[in-house]
Amino acid sequence: MKKEAILINTSRLDIVDNDYLFSMLSEKKIRGAGIDGDFNNEMIKRIKDVGNIIATSHVAGSNIDANQRIDMDMAREIIINCDANGNWIR
Repeated sequence: MKKEAILINTSRLDIVDNDYLFSMLSEKKIRGAGIDGDFNNEMIKRIKDVGNIIATSHVAGSNIDANQRIDMDMAREIIINCDANGNWIR
């Protein structure tokens, strides 16, 4: 993967090799990741402190209003955590 890559995983956490993702994020070999999963999951607990990840709880089946709020929350997090060039600042 290119160093500028951002992995977006909108499916379950086990679709991605999470140990590999953790190493790629920790070593800054990719720019960041956005994942959807259970916040009680051990992997999310492990990688949330890496600093270049946005995680949302799995929200399958929620209503349109909730999805719009989630979209806005994700956009807000990206704005807060990236500089003007799209680089992660945390």
